[in-house]
Amino acid sequence: MMAHRNNDLGLSEVIGFVLLLALLIAAISLWMTYVVPAQGREQEISHMNYVGERFLDYKIAADSLWINDETGVTDSTLITLGSRGGNTQTSGLFLPLMQPIGSSGLLVTNTASDTITVSNSSGLIEMVPMSSLTYQSNNNYWIQQQFYYQMGGIFLSQDINGVTGVTNVVSPLVSIFKAGSTASVVIVPVQLNGGGTIAGEGNARVNFRLQQSQDYPVYNPDKWVNISVNVKDPETARMWRNLFRDIVAREQIASWTKDPNNNPGFYRQGSRGVAFINISSPSEGPSVILLMKRANFSMSLNTVTSS
Repeated sequence: MMAHRNNDLGLSEVIGFVLLLALLIAAISLWMTYVVPAQGREQEISHMNYVGERFLDYKIAADSLWINDETGVTDSTLITLGSRGGNTQTSGLFLPLMQPIGSSGLLVTNTASDTITVSNSSGLIEMVPMSSLTYQSNNNYWIQQQFYYQMGGIFLSQDINGVTGVTNVVSPLVSIFKAGSTASVVIVPVQLNGGGTIAGEGNARVNFRLQQSQDYPVYNPDKWVNISVNVKDPETARMWRNLFRDIVAREQIASWTKDPNNNPGFYRQGSRGVAFINISSPSEGPSVILLMKRANFSMSLNTVTSS
């Protein structure tokens, strides 16, 4: 018995539809596997570059306040948390699965146990907590990064395959230089008081006001001055040691460090790390001058929403 010709035509249409559907699914799979992660990675890289720029803006504004002793002025910096800035994940005719998932972020002021200690031949001069303003990424397609402002500097910490690296992006407010037969050590220990924590994908505003800006007592020239930085992990301590080494090389003050191979130096302290530099007069007599300036800021973090 012969099959009806219309049955064959109907079967060919079904097979054609199934083939088209298979091609469509294959195309969507390739898009989700290769294109969506690439787009998401580019968005997150661009956003982290943006965060670094906003931290630089914050530093410039904060420095201008303490340099000009503007204790009555409140300034602010806006930082977007996450690569999509809290926007909706879909638009137009695109399905959610055809677009990268937006990342989120965490903004926090931290009064952690990091400290900077300054001493001379007379003993301890000051041990100052090094508070910080930190942005921690929660990226979906790229490595995790952390920008933070501490001691007037900007630092970048990132995790690559379980290995943490720390980079000094903008130098902290520690200067060491020589002028004739003397060497000067200048330190501005910036303190951040208050603040809080904001997490998510929206916008956050960092408000800050200079509470106090004044010089420490004038210290008499000494035979030596030692600076040590106690931080959360050995990788960060190594970064500070390298920062001190850069100062020695740039200012050509190797003769003011007794042992250039181990000064500036670094050592572990349990799970933490300590970096130090000792500036000593290469000749007889006190010739190391220490200058310190206090800069305390009041901080607050606020979410920014549209009405």
